[in-house]
Amino acid sequence: MRSDPPGFFVTTLAPSLGVVLSNVLYLAPLPAVRKAQRHMQLQGLNPIPLALMALNTVGFLAYGLAVPNRYVVASNVLGIVLAVWYLATVLPLVRDEPSLQQLKLVLVGGASFLVLEITWATLFLAEEKERAGVLGANATAVCVLMFAAPLSTLSEVCRTRSSSTIYGPLTTAQVCNCFLWTVYGAAVGDVWVTGPNSIGLLLGLVQAALLAILPSTSASAVTPEEGKAILSDMEVGAFGQAAAPKQA
Repeated sequence: MRSDPPGFFVTTLAPSLGVVLSNVLYLAPLPAVRKAQRHMQLQGLNPIPLALMALNTVGFLAYGLAVPNRYVVASNVLGIVLAVWYLATVLPLVRDEPSLQQLKLVLVGGASFLVLEITWATLFLAEEKERAGVLGANATAVCVLMFAAPLSTLSEVCRTRSSSTIYGPLTTAQVCNCFLWTVYGAAVGDVWVTGPNSIGLLLGLVQAALLAILPSTSASAVTPEEGKAILSDMEVGAFGQAAAPKQA
């Protein structure tokens, strides 16, 4: 049987590389979380995106199992484990009561909605396409919410005219990851792949452009500001694991 290199790239190689890069991006908050753990202070680390990361990965895992698609599952399992550990680590460090209540609202409210939605889609939607559409739409909605975090970082970069709050290697990984999933989504005709990843790709390119245009004014290792930037970059890259339809 004659091989088809372009087909192999978009249906096998691209999502395989996307799985690797997605898991790398989920590891991105680790230095900032570990530093907060050592100092027993958040040090500027925003825990809300970690809650969204947990909801996002669970949502896309449910989508991947419903389709089913091994690439989707593989790109979310590690993310769920890491998100739970991140939250368990930073929750005791959230000492501001309004912030703690906001975090609980996002986490408990989002988890409750997700459980109800998965249950409803599984028990009452007979068609696979309908189940995939509902689960994919919910996971994508969480992804869109997560896109908001990097926008604050971009605003600070433009205001200070310094790209020190953008983590270059992670931005590169984000662009590559979102590109691979966008190509894959376009090839298989899945809007839940193409939509969120094309937005993630666009934001990654904007950050890469800022890195090239505006010099960094900081050469320190991982400052609290860089911790927030790393987490924000991870949030965009998380969309890179977006789901894919079942292959024939």
